[in-house]
Amino acid sequence: MVWIVDLVRVAALVLLSCSGCSASEDFRCVENSECSDDGRAGMCQPTGYCSFPDEDCASGQRYGDLAAEGLGGKCVPADTADGSSSGVEPSATTSGMGTTSGTSNVPETSTGSSSSADVSGSTGGVTGAETTSSSTDASDSTSTGADDMVLTVDELMPGDLVITEIMLNPNCPADVCEWLEVYNATQFSVDLLGLGVGDADDVIDGAPGAIVSVSVLLLPGEVGVLAQQTWPYTSSPDPLAFYGGVAFTNGSIEGAALFGEGIVLDETALFFAADSPDDGRAIALASDSWAVDANDDADNWCWSDVPLPSKSFADDWGTPGSDEVVCVMQ
Repeated sequence: MVWIVDLVRVAALVLLSCSGCSASEDFRCVENSECSDDGRAGMCQPTGYCSFPDEDCASGQRYGDLAAEGLGGKCVPADTADGSSSGVEPSATTSGMGTTSGTSNVPETSTGSSSSADVSGSTGGVTGAETTSSSTDASDSTSTGADDMVLTVDELMPGDLVITEIMLNPNCPADVCEWLEVYNATQFSVDLLGLGVGDADDVIDGAPGAIVSVSVLLLPGEVGVLAQQTWPYTSSPDPLAFYGGVAFTNGSIEGAALFGEGIVLDETALFFAADSPDDGRAIALASDSWAVDANDDADNWCWSDVPLPSKSFADDWGTPGSDEVVCVMQ
């Protein structure tokens, strides 16, 4: 997996009207009308890339040169040409999406208020309490142009969201105040409605243990917190939403994962909560490693040493909703 920041969605309409654009650029579509190649009408596939008629492909469609993730020039599978799923023909080999290079772009966080959120787990129906959000409610969003574009969960690709901090073993009873911090690596707001949250076992099972069931936006380049059932902390932004239904295992190795529409969007390295110097310490991804490939490496994580006061239980340590990372010396 690679660090993914989609630099070209903003220029969607401009790019389509440019017949001389370089094939080294990537372009993502949201509807068929955006797919045109020198007057030849195309289709917007579920992968978010354009395809065009090609009788040499079993599906009759081939991805255009501006498709990323190694899809450019490859045949669309016969069962996806009508937009029913995603991918390339089985004989094709896919690679990671295009990468960007340079210094780390760790976001600064911002706060605000939004409508209350109520979400429940998909296995067991655990319902979270209402909360105010540090982002804008997605139902208030209107897409009047590329700058206002909002990505839905089924449009996300692996690496668009990156897990940057996890509270595996808080001091609250039954660990109901577990949480994870998520970074939006795209240049567009993401509506988290339908986002799957899970642990290492859920990745093996191929399905999330809980699903966010509230429409709430995570703004581009920012971090937000998803909490399990309760939020006792007094010195950090409120979570975007509660997910319920997932409890991290403290007695064995454990990790966190995010799920999109039938795919794993992000999966962290595996950790052993007992390795923490104390109960209640979140494990955080180093600020210069906020990338979907970097958070696969346990060496890029460390146990937080920033006090996280609690109004109800023993204090924890962590930096939810912040890019500040201060770790315990190993």
